[in-house]
Amino acid sequence: FPLSANTHYVVQIHYSNVSHVDAVDGSGVDLCTTDQLRANDADVMAFGSDHFVIPPRSNYDLTCRVALGPTAPDLHLFAVMPHLHGNGLALEHALQPRDGGEPIELVSQPRWDINNQSWFQIDTTLRAGDKVATRCKWTNPTDDPIYWGDATADEMCYAFTMYYPRIVDPTWLWSVPASQSSCTPTP
Repeated sequence: FPLSANTHYVVQIHYSNVSHVDAVDGSGVDLCTTDQLRANDADVMAFGSDHFVIPPRSNYDLTCRVALGPTAPDLHLFAVMPHLHGNGLALEHALQPRDGGEPIELVSQPRWDINNQSWFQIDTTLRAGDKVATRCKWTNPTDDPIYWGDATADEMCYAFTMYYPRIVDPTWLWSVPASQSSCTPTP
């Protein structure tokens, strides 16, 4: 990932201290830099959705699809991190080739655990016209709807996907695939 004078990173750590007991945290971040540059810069993008509502007293299953535009470059995908919050049950993430071939599973996490979030190595290429489908499942045992959001009490549906070469376009953001996805409840 390239560093420049304008580069900044954000680390989010969600705490749920329902007992309000003082605690010490040993979390930290390691940053390793080098002047031995690789052939390509990498980046991360989020597939899934940032626009959904989980109805009260329900199990909710949503599949979101997005297609890479016809002029998009080939992107090498090399890692995926599923991300839901505490009401998450499962996440599946697959590439559907433009030629109608068999879907390629990128990651399947059939039992979501908010306390055990990991990156999974993958090795595939996303080409112009390919579609990516991200399926998220949640449970909502409350009497209130649960909305997408950053707070732990909110929910998310993201498959953070690392890729190269980095898309260099001033209008491109990491969240574009999720914000442009089309979502439908999964039958």
